[in-house]
Amino acid sequence: MVDVKKLVEKHGVMKLPNVIGYSNALQWKIKGGRVLPIKSIRIYVTRKLPREKLRKDELIPEEIEGIPTDVVEIGRLRALAVYAQRYR
Repeated sequence: MVDVKKLVEKHGVMKLPNVIGYSNALQWKIKGGRVLPIKSIRIYVTRKLPREKLRKDELIPEEIEGIPTDVVEIGRLRALAVYAQRYR
Protein backbone atom coordinates (compact mmCIF):
# COMPACT_ATOMS: atom_id res chain seq x y z
CA MET A 1 0.00 0.00 0.00
CA VAL A 2 1.32 3.43 -0.96
CA ASP A 3 1.55 6.10 1.75
CA VAL A 4 0.47 9.11 -0.32
CA LYS A 5 0.84 11.53 2.59
CA LYS A 6 4.53 10.64 3.07
CA LEU A 7 5.24 11.01 -0.66
CA VAL A 8 3.49 14.39 -0.91
CA GLU A 9 5.27 15.71 2.18
CA LYS A 10 8.67 14.32 1.12
CA HIS A 11 8.48 16.09 -2.24
CA GLY A 12 7.09 19.39 -0.89
CA VAL A 13 3.99 19.38 -3.10
CA MET A 14 1.85 21.33 -0.60
CA LYS A 15 4.31 24.25 -0.75
CA LEU A 16 3.73 24.77 -4.48
CA PRO A 17 1.55 27.67 -5.74
CA ASN A 18 -2.22 27.03 -5.97
CA VAL A 19 -1.96 23.59 -4.30
CA ILE A 20 -4.66 23.23 -1.65
CA GLY A 21 -4.79 19.50 -1.03
CA TYR A 22 -4.40 15.93 -2.21
CA SER A 23 -6.25 12.65 -2.04
CA ASN A 24 -5.07 10.33 0.75
CA ALA A 25 -5.31 7.27 -1.52
CA LEU A 26 -4.35 6.62 -5.12
CA GLN A 27 -7.10 7.61 -7.57
CA TRP A 28 -7.83 6.87 -11.22
CA LYS A 29 -6.28 9.53 -13.46
CA ILE A 30 -8.66 11.93 -15.23
CA LYS A 31 -7.62 13.39 -18.59
CA GLY A 32 -9.85 15.45 -20.85
CA GLY A 33 -12.87 14.58 -18.71
CA ARG A 34 -12.29 10.83 -19.12
CA VAL A 35 -11.29 8.46 -16.36
CA LEU A 36 -8.21 6.43 -17.29
CA PRO A 37 -7.24 3.07 -15.75
CA ILE A 38 -4.05 4.59 -14.32
CA LYS A 39 -3.65 4.94 -10.56
CA SER A 40 -2.24 8.34 -9.64
CA ILE A 41 -1.61 10.78 -6.82
CA ARG A 42 -4.39 13.34 -7.16
CA ILE A 43 -3.32 16.91 -6.35
CA TYR A 44 -6.01 19.59 -5.93
CA VAL A 45 -5.33 23.18 -7.02
CA THR A 46 -7.35 26.38 -6.92
CA ARG A 47 -6.60 27.03 -10.58
CA LYS A 48 -4.66 25.18 -13.25
CA LEU A 49 -2.14 27.37 -15.00
CA PRO A 50 -0.26 26.82 -18.26
CA ARG A 51 3.26 25.48 -17.73
CA GLU A 52 4.79 28.60 -19.27
CA LYS A 53 3.24 30.77 -16.53
CA LEU A 54 5.07 28.85 -13.79
CA ARG A 55 8.74 28.64 -12.97
CA LYS A 56 10.35 25.21 -13.19
CA ASP A 57 10.52 24.97 -9.37
CA GLU A 58 6.76 25.70 -9.14
CA LEU A 59 5.62 22.81 -11.36
CA ILE A 60 3.91 19.78 -9.87
CA PRO A 61 6.00 16.81 -10.97
CA GLU A 62 4.43 14.53 -13.60
CA GLU A 63 5.22 11.63 -11.31
CA ILE A 64 6.41 11.09 -7.77
CA GLU A 65 8.66 8.09 -7.22
CA GLY A 66 7.26 6.39 -10.30
CA ILE A 67 3.58 7.15 -9.54
CA PRO A 68 1.84 9.54 -11.99
CA THR A 69 0.26 12.71 -10.59
CA ASP A 70 -3.17 14.02 -11.56
CA VAL A 71 -3.77 17.75 -11.10
CA VAL A 72 -7.44 18.64 -10.57
CA GLU A 73 -8.74 22.22 -10.40
CA ILE A 74 -11.39 22.67 -7.69
CA GLY A 75 -11.34 26.41 -7.00
CA ARG A 76 -11.26 28.03 -3.59
CA LEU A 77 -12.61 26.19 -0.57
CA ARG A 78 -14.69 27.75 2.18
CA ALA A 79 -15.32 26.39 5.66
CA LEU A 80 -18.73 24.75 5.86
CA ALA A 81 -18.94 24.89 9.67
CA VAL A 82 -20.02 28.57 9.61
CA TYR A 83 -22.95 27.78 7.31
CA ALA A 84 -23.92 24.55 9.10
CA GLN A 85 -24.35 26.32 12.44
CA ARG A 86 -26.95 28.67 10.99
CA TYR A 87 -29.23 25.84 9.94
CA ARG A 88 -28.96 23.51 12.93
